[in-house]
Amino acid sequence: MDPPRGDGRRGGRRRARRHGAAARAARGPDLRAPPPRPARVDPARDARGDLRAGRGRGARGRAGPRALPPARGPGRRLERLGRPAREAPEPARGRELVRRDGRPRRRDADGDRGRDAGRAHRDARRRPPERARLRDARDRLRDLPRDDRARAARREAARAGGRRCGARVTGSGAGSRWSNWSGCVACEPAALPAPASEAELAALVARAGTERRTLRVAGTGHSFTPLVATSGWVARLDALAGIAASDSARLEAEVWAGTTLRDLGEALLARGLAQENLGDVDVQTVGGALGTGTHGTGVGLRNLSAQVASLRLVLASGEVVECSAEREPDLFRAARVSFGALGVVSAARFRLLPAYRLHERVRRGPLAACLERLAESVAGSRHYEFFWFPKQDFVEEKALHPTAAEPDAVAGAKGERIGWSAHVLPSVRELKFNEMEYSVPAEAGPACFRAVEARMRARWPEVAWPVEYRTLAADDAWLSTASERATVTISIHEDARRPHEPLFSDLEPIFVEHEGRPHWGKWHARKAADLARLYPRFDDFARLRARVDPRGVFLNDHLRALLGA
Repeated sequence: MDPPRGDGRRGGRRRARRHGAAARAARGPDLRAPPPRPARVDPARDARGDLRAGRGRGARGRAGPRALPPARGPGRRLERLGRPAREAPEPARGRELVRRDGRPRRRDADGDRGRDAGRAHRDARRRPPERARLRDARDRLRDLPRDDRARAARREAARAGGRRCGARVTGSGAGSRWSNWSGCVACEPAALPAPASEAELAALVARAGTERRTLRVAGTGHSFTPLVATSGWVARLDALAGIAASDSARLEAEVWAGTTLRDLGEALLARGLAQENLGDVDVQTVGGALGTGTHGTGVGLRNLSAQVASLRLVLASGEVVECSAEREPDLFRAARVSFGALGVVSAARFRLLPAYRLHERVRRGPLAACLERLAESVAGSRHYEFFWFPKQDFVEEKALHPTAAEPDAVAGAKGERIGWSAHVLPSVRELKFNEMEYSVPAEAGPACFRAVEARMRARWPEVAWPVEYRTLAADDAWLSTASERATVTISIHEDARRPHEPLFSDLEPIFVEHEGRPHWGKWHARKAADLARLYPRFDDFARLRARVDPRGVFLNDHLRALLGA
């Protein structure tokens, strides 16, 4: 799904060293460059200044700053040809300091150091070190059997780039900061507690109610809406991870909510088990994936919450209850997709399948041909999806079918692979993005997509990130985006370094016209009044929430607007 990348131009670093500051300013800012990284502030150095009296720079004893060298580079060459050089950009606001060589250096009031256009241009061309390590890792994977490549690739990615899809957390008490994976949501909670057991979690929830604090639970931060944002407490369930119990004969396993889907897939595979379906990525925690209605694709397959046979839920009082279709059925159907508004899910019991392999086929082609055979492709595949890349105007289709064949059966076949479902279903996402997704009735899917296509061609032809089209079977969870109707989901993506709200806001009315339901964990601007008419059990959910959490322990500002609480 990552946008296609070119090879880039070489030699930028060497040229940047040759060009002086005047020429860099003449070229103007590089709009492709990433934003500057925060720099560490040295108060002592700021207090004394960079030019020391009587010494100048170094030990040579030069007094005052040295003269700037003559301007060189593209701006200078244009002047020689008789054409005016481009004007230098206006200096950004901030406190001006002086480098040791006499050139100005800007430091913003918040301590972030500004970088001039030449340095930003050089950094934009430089390949990030972790990406180079990932490229080397992929080269090492070529000699592995195809069935083992996905697992090894994940290990190499984790070794090269760390936990690439996760929230950013600094501090643990007052002054701490939490932000989601893409950086579009951030908050400064009063505390970031990490209970080590279900009993500690229950005590924490009860204490939050007694002290009238808001408590939200964070997973890996892969949502793009402010579900977690609060100035109260943000709990982390990293210690509540792993499989609590499993039964291979009954094809069931009880899983702690802090387990990531990736780790769960490996643990189940070791037991000869697998989930029925997975989403597009597997970095989320079990609790977060269930709470937001995470899903994969397949006309006959439901979302992840429909795989759950029972839940353990910590209510606002601190009481731990177990609910299922037979025990507390209303609470069960409401809590399966409840984004933490009813309580904290501590564990879930999954219905599973024996471990199975999938045969994946990927092909590229024109959008028109893809849409012409869309109904046939969807009906003829267990899993089917396509990605349309607007800027390049091509489609990548992906179809998967269960198979008993060995991975070597498709060795050397272009666009094909065979592997365990836990390795084939999820994709690796190396680049950060923001996302909006709407679920529309299945019969409205093609028309809705064509409306999105037309608007993007007319107004957003430069978007390089893809539009994703998937299918989803109906289920009975009250706030599932596929509640009581077969569904098509359409996702819009934008680079995390670019503004995403103008694009999403322009396309959102199309989904509204087609009775679209927003993904709870992805960008949208819907409120309670908009959502009530889309979900038959919306009012029932609101009444149940008020009964189990009368003080609103689990409500932040976003959820109050979402639920009309």
